[in-house]
Amino acid sequence: MGMFGTKLGAKDEGRYQDWRSRLPSDLQNEGDYDLRGAFMGNAQEAANGHLPDTYKLPNHMTFSTGSQYNTPQTPGGEWVDAGNDQWAFWASPFNLQQHPGAKLGDYFRQYEPNSAVVLPIGYKLTAGQRGR
Repeated sequence: MGMFGTKLGAKDEGRYQDWRSRLPSDLQNEGDYDLRGAFMGNAQEAANGHLPDTYKLPNHMTFSTGSQYNTPQTPGGEWVDAGNDQWAFWASPFNLQQHPGAKLGDYFRQYEPNSAVVLPIGYKLTAGQRGR
């Protein structure tokens, strides 16, 4: 997602690399998250071990309306509080262009076990995909 992401000058890049090296390894991925933007925005790891949605790139599995990269051309899904410390992610058609429904389901089973993914009305899993 080369057109997205924060660019840093040499001084800030050095500080960023130091900051990034101190993050837990599962938060160091730059492929689907604007870590440089998170660094410049002083983003903090939440109690659930996640950084805020603000810096998720459109190719992130849970790219959402909370991202600064959410636009009419790249509409993210929406997190909804389902109560009792449970969350539901209502995937957008754009999310499904990036990741098939079965792949999202697998991701949620592995990385978001206390959350559910909700696919758009009318979305059909194709032959060979597993449903939830």
